[in-house]
Amino acid sequence: MTEQTPLRIEQIKFLKNQFWILTISAAFSRNKIYNVENVKSIGIEKEKNAFRSKLFDHIESLINNYSKDCNNDDIHKSNIESIVEFSSEQFRGKLQNGGLNIGTAQKILNLYLKYLWCSELIDFEPPHFPIDRIIQKGTNIKGNKIVSWTKGIEDYDTYLEILENVYNKNGDSKAVWELKTYNH
Repeated sequence: MTEQTPLRIEQIKFLKNQFWILTISAAFSRNKIYNVENVKSIGIEKEKNAFRSKLFDHIESLINNYSKDCNNDDIHKSNIESIVEFSSEQFRGKLQNGGLNIGTAQKILNLYLKYLWCSELIDFEPPHFPIDRIIQKGTNIKGNKIVSWTKGIEDYDTYLEILENVYNKNGDSKAVWELKTYNH
């Protein structure tokens, strides 16, 4: 890893902020996240920025649960669930349906970790990958029908089990398989 000089710290901060913008854009692009009626009086942009900022801080704190030697599925799924809980506890009235769902939460955490891993800002492979339209289409899940799966962690587990048969065929890790699938 590169020495942590004051300049390098600022460079990392910049990259993380840019990755966060890309992550939020991708995770929220097909979802109605905000309860517009409840945030209009305060100012929707102010509320969106406050939510995104606090969510970023929460995600950054979760990343401390990972390490090169501990790439645990249970920890990862627990972290995804903690994003749902965080959003519903902190922003219940300001978000559609009272908070983020599992599908959006997994995309946020998995995509942000992917950006950090690809840029070598973390030294471990993400334990999972974003399960999104690109992966669904690229793996022919459900016969190329795009499935919205937002009910719970059980749905997430089901998709991981389905995909395990796909990515285990060539011996790649989950993260490497998804990167190759996404790029082709």
